Amino acid sequence: MDNSMDYGLAILKPDGVIKPKVYDSFKRKLEKNNLEIVFEKRAQLQKKDILSHFSSPFNMDEYADYVSSGEIISFLVRGHGASHKLREIKLAFRKEYGFTSNDMRNLLHTADHGNEYNLQFKLLFPSYNIVVYSQYADLTVKLIGSTNEILNQLLKIDQESNLKYIGLLCEDYSIIEAVREFNKLNSGKLEVITVYTYKTNFKDIDIELLGYLPLKKTPTVSARPMHGSITEFFEWIRDNEGLVILNYLPLKNISSEMLNYLKALGLYGVQVYDPRRTLTEAEILEDIVEDDFDLFVSGGTNGCDVAGAISIGKYEFNQLTNLYLPEEKVKPQKLH
Repeated sequence: MDNSMDYGLAILKPDGVIKPKVYDSFKRKLEKNNLEIVFEKRAQLQKKDILSHFSSPFNMDEYADYVSSGEIISFLVRGHGASHKLREIKLAFRKEYGFTSNDMRNLLHTADHGNEYNLQFKLLFPSYNIVVYSQYADLTVKLIGSTNEILNQLLKIDQESNLKYIGLLCEDYSIIEAVREFNKLNSGKLEVITVYTYKTNFKDIDIELLGYLPLKKTPTVSARPMHGSITEFFEWIRDNEGLVILNYLPLKNISSEMLNYLKALGLYGVQVYDPRRTLTEAEILEDIVEDDFDLFVSGGTNGCDVAGAISIGKYEFNQLTNLYLPEEKVKPQKLH
């Protein structure tokens, strides 16, 4: 399995299916962008499926009536930065035909992020394993067990998923030792990023910070300030050329005051895509994190699903270039 590429999902809406030449034009654009069609499927979705697997800026009842009113064609595609390329194709495609995002009948939908991709893949291709067709990086993988058990789990992820990178949450030495043993094998496609956790609280809300180190950095657990101050944790990660991301919190517990405080300390991003979030919650938080705070949007399974079930695309992951090419400091870029 060549995991240097990732997967993306697109849907021709009912108006895109019936409009002449749209289908052929879309396939030509995929080919031009070096995106390979892995699966193509025609179906007519039920209204309840739209309501539970999609979100829309339009009235959801009206939107669900429209999308379920006729046949759709779904595409699973593969390529370098597939989900981002699909989004660019979508915007250009709509403009070419005189549509904008303000038009409900605007030909094409794409799954733009981890939660959306997860939900819609499982709806449209239920007989296939999403892990095999995952996106590029699951940045919050949680494994438990002895060193050998964790090593075997890493080998399984390497062999069975499309993931190129995982961020492995490290809380004890057995995990660090398993990563070292995995790296010694030098036969895997999977790259493991060491992630150190730091638990604290803000205004009586328990939070967990994740310190990501570059691939070349694998210090011992005892070397990190497990019981130091939050400032010491940020400084230690920064001194090791890493970055800090706020791990999952329920949306109601994330305040502007909290994000401002953490950003002042050096916060780089927020775990937005997570199995515990609804699609709507993920999209609300995505807008807050990117638009209001100019922070990186992260995602992963966090021990709540099999590694790769929720992940981010190659384009999005490459904004974290300083994790594996420390000399390049990449500022988070707006994805929309």
